[in-house]
Amino acid sequence: MRNRFVLGASLGLCIALGGCDNYKPSPGPEQSKSSGSSTPELLKDPDYLKAVKKAEQHVETKKEYIASTQKVGGKKDAIYLKEFLKNPGKFHGTRIGVLGKILQIEESGGHTGIQMYVDNRLDSVLVQYPGSIKAYEGDVVMVYGEGAGTMDGQNRMGASITLPIIEAKYITIRQRGDD
Repeated sequence: MRNRFVLGASLGLCIALGGCDNYKPSPGPEQSKSSGSSTPELLKDPDYLKAVKKAEQHVETKKEYIASTQKVGGKKDAIYLKEFLKNPGKFHGTRIGVLGKILQIEESGGHTGIQMYVDNRLDSVLVQYPGSIKAYEGDVVMVYGEGAGTMDGQNRMGASITLPIIEAKYITIRQRGDD
């Protein structure tokens, strides 16, 4: 069992570092030199193979993620703001980038909820972010994330409203609001 762990750790490290052309594991008690088998038993283990495949998968960088988003805004942008506000379900799971001014922000339990005006209008969206950010009411932020449906609620006047939700992956502060 210890040999499997050492072999697994060595192969995992090799794969993470870009390959091991000259790596040849020494035979352990389960694989004797006289068995004639050149494939270690560990390489036949489906759980190990799944773990290796997962380790080999590319991890997307922040820059790559942001480049893959579609800007929501005016008619010249990839996603027309009015269409996003009218039919947010159409964009569920779509990677989007939205510029907005924070109307309200609240942190609780390591998560942040933001209601923000978008594209210098009175239209607003809700942003859910799985972390804490150093942004405040009045700040202008760029939100990169995915459309996540809608949320029904009431505004300050008691009227029913439905707001689009964005599950944010990254938020960058573009401009600080007035103190």
